[in-house]
Parts: sequence; structure tokens; C-alpha cells
Amino acid sequence: MIYSFGSFEFDDELMQLRRSDKVVRLELVSRRVLAMLLRRAGEVVTKEDLLLEVWEGRNVADNCVTVAMARLRKALDTANDDGDFVLTLYGRGYRFVGAVVARPSVIDVSREVPSSPPASALDVVQPLARFVGRERVLSRLRQALSDAQSGRGRLCALVGEAGIGKTRVVEALQLSLAGQPVRVAWGFCREAGDTPPLWPWLRLLREVAASSSEGQSPDAVLRDLLERLECQPPADGSYHLGFEGAARHRTFEAIAQAFVRAAQDAPWLLVLDDLHRADGASLELLGQLVDELAHARILIVATLRHSPGRPSPRTDTHLPYVLAHRNCERIALERLSESEVVSYLGSVIDDPDARLGHAVYAKSEGNPFYMVEMERQLVGSGSTNPQDLAIPGIALDSFRRRVHQLGAEAREVLVAACVIGRSFELPILQAVTDRPWASLLASLDDAIASDIVVEAPDSTTAFAFGHDLMRSVLYDELAPAERRRWHVKIGEALERRLSVGHTVPPSELAYHLHAGLPESDLRKTVQYCRLAAASAAAVYANSDFVRYLRNALEALDLMDRSSARLRLRMWYWIAAYGRGQPSLDYVGVLRQVIALARDQGDGVMLLRAAIMFNQYPGFQPLPGARAVLEHAHQLLSPELPSAMSVALSAIACTAPESYDGERVRELLTRSLALAKQSGSRAATYVGLVSSLYLLGGPAHEREAESVAVELAELYRREPIPELTYVPLFLSLYRAVTAMQRGDRVRVTAAIDVGISHAREIGNSLQWHFERFQVLAQLNEGAWSEALPKLTALHRRAERTSLIGADPFIAFDQIVIFGEVSGSAPHLDDALRRALDFELSDPPSIWAMKVRALAAVGLHSEALGVLRVRSAAELARLPCDSQLLGTLGHLARACVQLGAHEYVEALESRLRAFPEHFAIHFSFVCEGSVPHLLGMLAMMAGRYDDAIPQLETAIVMSDRAGFLPCAADARWRLALALAQQGTTTDRRRARGLAKEAETMAQRFGMRTLARETERLPRGWSKPE
Repeated sequence: MIYSFGSFEFDDELMQLRRSDKVVRLELVSRRVLAMLLRRAGEVVTKEDLLLEVWEGRNVADNCVTVAMARLRKALDTANDDGDFVLTLYGRGYRFVGAVVARPSVIDVSREVPSSPPASALDVVQPLARFVGRERVLSRLRQALSDAQSGRGRLCALVGEAGIGKTRVVEALQLSLAGQPVRVAWGFCREAGDTPPLWPWLRLLREVAASSSEGQSPDAVLRDLLERLECQPPADGSYHLGFEGAARHRTFEAIAQAFVRAAQDAPWLLVLDDLHRADGASLELLGQLVDELAHARILIVATLRHSPGRPSPRTDTHLPYVLAHRNCERIALERLSESEVVSYLGSVIDDPDARLGHAVYAKSEGNPFYMVEMERQLVGSGSTNPQDLAIPGIALDSFRRRVHQLGAEAREVLVAACVIGRSFELPILQAVTDRPWASLLASLDDAIASDIVVEAPDSTTAFAFGHDLMRSVLYDELAPAERRRWHVKIGEALERRLSVGHTVPPSELAYHLHAGLPESDLRKTVQYCRLAAASAAAVYANSDFVRYLRNALEALDLMDRSSARLRLRMWYWIAAYGRGQPSLDYVGVLRQVIALARDQGDGVMLLRAAIMFNQYPGFQPLPGARAVLEHAHQLLSPELPSAMSVALSAIACTAPESYDGERVRELLTRSLALAKQSGSRAATYVGLVSSLYLLGGPAHEREAESVAVELAELYRREPIPELTYVPLFLSLYRAVTAMQRGDRVRVTAAIDVGISHAREIGNSLQWHFERFQVLAQLNEGAWSEALPKLTALHRRAERTSLIGADPFIAFDQIVIFGEVSGSAPHLDDALRRALDFELSDPPSIWAMKVRALAAVGLHSEALGVLRVRSAAELARLPCDSQLLGTLGHLARACVQLGAHEYVEALESRLRAFPEHFAIHFSFVCEGSVPHLLGMLAMMAGRYDDAIPQLETAIVMSDRAGFLPCAADARWRLALALAQQGTTTDRRRARGLAKEAETMAQRFGMRTLARETERLPRGWSKPE
């Protein structure tokens, strides 16, 4: 049939559109759409009808109908006065509304039908552009998907610059899955700040829930998750104490398991588009889920942008961790080659000599987005001259020209839309632009026809820019003042919708009002930023929580009269939720809290800040902790017994009190009495933890065990969210004390419990427990297996800026790796700073630094740090849970340094514990107490005393399985026996030395192995 309408006619057999006997250029797919509309003129043709007939039900891109329709409208609108032929019925479909006359097409079948001559060299020769240059990438993705179907899932990260075609590759992968039992879900990461935390995961969860088997609803866990993630924050902006809560881990774990369970029925392809825009919580969840993928039928494909020459698209610590994970395959998308561009253009337009293809490559430099934009420019202009292609960047220039060709109203609508975001809702756009619906829809139709905007596939009121670069160009061209004006208008429109009952996430209001500063309402900006922070805290999105509160503080700073108390509270919560985030200057934030608390005379907040300076007793405090604590104590009123109790416990755990056993016991007695008086659970917890640390040594085993039992029972009955570290400290105590007794079974059990709980609550002590686990292997002689793990732990701590890890890393690098290398390591600036002595160092850290300085050969400096505390002061050290390790480090250091003045004091303290091993939070076993006593006796020239001690040491180390210590004890006993001079002693010494040499070589203890090789064969005297 030939259909005539207006000044056009369409031959549905030749599939040819003509006007005034001239062929109108139009892609084949748009001509097929026109044929269907003409056959059903006056009827409503739904999108589903078009997909079924024109695309034959194939799985195609969501916007294919919209694009084809926009091109058809453009062709029918070329210089005509006929009016609109195609009417869009939003939510229903399309209708051809022009008068149509149909007549049969008369064709002489005896003659060959000549093909119509092309109107120009730019006649389209294929309906859809061929997908070129990505065959290798698609092959890798298909292989990854095949592995996932077999239960070996992973994450594939498509990384490339803007416009390189990352999303298009995933769409092509999805198209290739037709007929396969693979379910696909997309999660889009919009501009961080205008969406709630975990937004892309929420979309994916909804897809999983919607895919439940017919007749079945999603499981209860999944329903609870969706309800929780979609919840509104409390109206007062109060925060959930989840920064170290077990619920945070459980929520993230439940989300991960929801996907794993869904993949048991059918494999899933989960797409995270524009991952570089993701919020911190989404990245953190991805970091947790990537661990589960190796045994799940899930392939996650993430697209993320980076600029050429830049290794990482963002500085957030979670993203580098994910991209470096063993279950992540990074796939870099490069620009197309010249042959690929020529091939593409030849598949779209008639370019027989490839002149246009070469020209497009020269101008686009292989960027697919620019290439496609120039192809559209060529098709639209009808030019066949390569010189008509403008300078590089023509694609965006072409886009700008398309925008400027629109009417003034349409341009303003697009400007408003670009400030809302890449995707936008019609009601918001109408409220912001204040235009009548008809006028607004006409502007959007123009934008759709120009391929600037596309309709959302599942909504009649949702739209998006065809490419984010389009939105970016519009947004970047706005003057800062104009941007702020639009952001303020959008924020006001969103608030109006909220007031009439619409759901508006506080994060969207917070984003626009903050972006509108200083012109937005300052108090409302603070209000919505706090609400957004509360919403983030409710789903444990700590990094987003911190960001929103910092935005609130920016608005607060602009107020003439603002609440100093509110400012202090927000800085405090930033410190509480931001601990451990590398992007946050944690010490700087704490100092801000301290300064504000001092200005306001708030002793309680100052005390909280002081405890954050030294959260875990026995570990390295932050500089200045003691001074803050003393000031807080001075400001506290006696009418606050619970706060006074906490302050006294904290003072007892810090230097100089922590070096004086009598003073420690006095402070703890007062602290526990005040806790009991106040009835405060928190004060009782802090007092018991401090007692376990300061009185947990072998001299008070029964008392310490009683405290441990009481603490465990109290936490079981009445846990406090702020003190989730209590079970961790109990596990630390049990691991150390079990190691001091040589009980490896209990050591392993305590470490396993500690790792499990630390992982569950997301506590930084997890790193220390994992280090304990590795060092337990070292203490047993498994050096080759343990050392790579220790190196990986060091790198992780450095990457995440783990607070308090520096002294332990420095100790490992110098003492442990020095033993392996057989020589002192190079002392770089980082190691040197980690060994700087601070007066606030607890005894255990002080002893570690002395030991490391001596081991690295800085003997004069080591002696200087050692002599900060006199030998007499060693007698006053409290018998805390760290004492044996402290004495062990000092004994080894004194032997190396020849510090004879400390021998008697060390021997006096060590003799009280002959059945124990010297170890503390460093978790490096310096040997049994008899081992250390034997070394000190040899140093004093008392070989008769040293020999029986070292013999006992060998038996103890062999029995406990601390084989490196057993090798060292053999070697030292051999040296002591050699001094006796008798034939029997020399014969026994040679045997022990040989055993020590064999063990040292077996365990990779190069320093000891080298020493045994140097022993004179005559054994008259050792060197």
C-alpha cells in the first residue's frame, strides 16, 4: 500500500517515505514504526505493540521506541506546515492523527524493481549501528558470566573515561542473554548527595523481590530490609548509635545474603552503573559482598569513570579496596581504533571511500560518544564533506547547537532539569519552572526529538538526559549564582511536596539546599542535613553521615547567631562516626571538639573527647591525651559521679599513673565506688575494663578472672551500644593471658572469638586480632607461611590509616623482619616517627620502642628512652595484663644495650612468675621467664645461674610449641656451657648449637643462623 498524508506519501512495500517526489532520509527502524502507525491510523499503538512487531519481541534497549519515534517526528517536521501527525498519549502509547488515504501500490512484477536512488551519500544503509570494537570485552564478560552460572561469581569493573561506552557494553551483554536463564537487575548511582545512602542496592533489592517465584512473596528478611532502607529518619534528626554496632554488620550481611539466596534459583547479573558516583555506604557494602561472590551464582558488573592517566576515579578508601580485591576483574575500555570507527560509520551511512570515517576518527580520537554525535551531525546536515566536521570537541559543540536551536522556553526547562540531576521527575520540573503542563510537555517533546532527553521506560512522568555529558555541559555553563538560584528553587519545591504528604528523601533536600548556600535558608539547610545524617546513620552509612553533618556545619557557620552547643555536638558525632575513615582528619576533628568543649566549659564532652584520644587501654594514645583528660577532670562537677568515675578510670590507664601500681589501685577503687554510687552501667563498664587491664597480670590471676567473668555477665545482660568494644577487650585479655601460660588451644579460641566479634561490629581491633593470629603462627615457627600475611596486614593498616597501628608495624618491621633478613632494616621516616617516645606512652608501648631502637642499632637513643624510667621505677610498675611482655622487651633490650643497671630490677620482677612466657599486646613471645632470667644471668657473668634457667626454658618452649624461642634458648645454653670449659660441657654445647642452627635455618631465623655459624670449632671461648 501507498499511504498519503499531508504532503507525504509512504510506500510500505519499498519502505520508502517521499515528499514532493523526493525521498526523505529516515532510518529503517523509524520507517517500520511509521508503517505500523499508518496501518493503524487513528488507533492507539502501545509501546508493547511496537516492540512486538517492529523489533519482533527482541530484548532491546529501553529507549529504542523513544529514539525511533523522535527521529520519525523530526523527519515529518522538516519544513512542513501540516502540523503534528503523531500524538503521544502518556502512559498509553502513540496515535497517528493526520488524515490518511491508502491506495494499492501498482508494481510490474515482470520487471525488476529499481532501488530508489539515494538522496545523498548519507542515506542510511542499516537500521541500527553495529556494535564495534568491544568483542574482547564482551568475551571476557561472557566468560565471567559463565563462571558465575557455575557458582564462581565475581565483580567485573568496566573502567574508562566519559563517553567511552561502558553502559553500552553492559546493554550489549544483556541483549546477548536472550533465552538464557539469567536474571538482570540494574542499580544506578546518581550524584552522591541527592539520593539516600544505599540507593543503587535498594533498586537491586526491589528487582530481587519482584523476581520471587510466582505465588510467593519475598522472604521475611528481604521484606524487613526493604522497609528498613526505605524508612524515614526521626523528625528531630537524632542519630542512631550504629557507628560500631553489631546491627550495622548484620544489615550489610543480610543484604549480601539476600542476593546469594536469590541466586540459588537462577544466576543473577547485577549492574552498578556509574559506580564512581556511589555513596560511601554503597561502596562499603560492595566491599563486603565481593568477599561472598567467589561461591555465589552472581556476576556484578560495575561501570565507573576515570580520566586518562589517573589511576583511581576517587579517593574514598572503599573503592580502591574493591578494585584491588582478588574477586574483582578490572576491564579497561580503551578508545576505538581508526579501523573500528571507519567500520562503524560505514555501517550507518554510505561512505564508500571511508573519507568520512577517517575524518570522524581524527576529530573524535576514538571516543564513541563523540563519534556517534558526529555521525548524527552528518546525518542531520546531509553534508558529505569531511571538512564540515569541526575541531575536536565538535560533539559537545554539536550538542550545544542542538540546545540553542530549541526555543527559549525549552532551553530554560533543560537548564532547570540539569540542576535537578541526570534523571528528573515531571512534577518537580513543573514546580521549579512554574510552567503550564502543556507548555512544559511541548518543551520536553522538543528535547526528546533532538535526542537530548529520553523518557523513562517504566514511567510517564520520569525523564533523563540521554547522556550524562549532556547534563554536565549544561550545568557547567551555568554561572555559580545561577546554579545556586536553581538549587534553592528546587529545594523549596521539594519541601512543598513534602508538606503535602509526598515522600521526599531528606538527602535530596539536604543536597539542593547545601548547594544553594549561602542563598538558601540556613536553618532549613542545617535541619535537612541533620535529618539526612540521621537517615544515613539508620542504615550505618558512616561516611555519608559525616558528610551531611559537615555540610550542616557549613550552613551553621554562615549564621549570625548559631547554637554553640549544637556545633559542639555535631563535631563530636563526626568524630564518633568518622573514626577510621582515611578521608577524615580524625585528630583535627577531635581537636575541634576539644576547643569547643573548653570554650563552653563542657567537662563531659571534653571527657568523651579525651577517651577517644585513648580508646583502648594499653595501646598508643594520640598526642595530648593526658592534658585533655586532666582538663576534663578539672571541669567535672562532683555532682556527676558517673563522669567522675570514668575520668578516674581513664587517668589510671594513662601515664604517669599507669607506671605506679599503688596509685593505680587507689584510682580504680575510687572509680568503682563512684560507679556504684551513680548506678551508671557505662561507668561500671569502664571501671571493670580498666581493672582488667591494670590488675590483670599473673600476680592477680584470681582477681582478674573474677573481673572478667563479671564483665562478661554484665555485657550479656545489659549491653550498651557505645561500648561494643567490651567483648573485644575481654578476648584480648584472654588471648594474651593464655599465651603467657603457653596454652595455644585457648589462644586460638580467644583470637577466633575476637575476630568474629570485631568483624561483626566493624571495629578497628579486628586488625590487631588478625595480627595476633599471624604472630601466633610465627611464635610456633611457621615463618614462611606467616610473613606474607603480616606484610599484607601492614599494607592494609597503612592504606586505611589505622589509628594506633604505627608502633606495632614498626616493631614488626624491625624485630621480626630484621630477624628474617639477618640485618637491621632501613629506618625510613615513617618507622622513625613511630618510634618517637611520648611521655603519654603506656609501659607496654615504651618497652616496645626501647626494644625496637636497640634491635635497629640505635643504641644511644635506645638507652635514652630506656632511662626515662629508672630501675627503681620498674619495681613500682603495676602487675597489669601487659607486665610480662613489658619486662620481656626490656630484658632483651638491656642485653643488647649492656644496660647492667637494670638487671637486678628485672630479675626481681621476673622471678615471681617462673611458669609464664613474656608476651603482651605486641604478641611477640620474647621467651619464657626462665629464658629471660638465663639471659640476664649470662649478661651478669653468672653462668652457673644461667644454665639451669635456660635448661628449663628449653623444656617449657618445646612443650608449649614455641619453637623459635626453643632454638634461641638452645643457642644461649650452648654459649653458657662453652664458658664452663670442661670436655663434657663443650661436647654438649656443640650438640645444642647444632640443634639451634638446624632450627634457625628451618624457621628462617637468619640472625640466629648466622650467629651459630660463627661459633669457633674449638669451643674454648665463644666469640
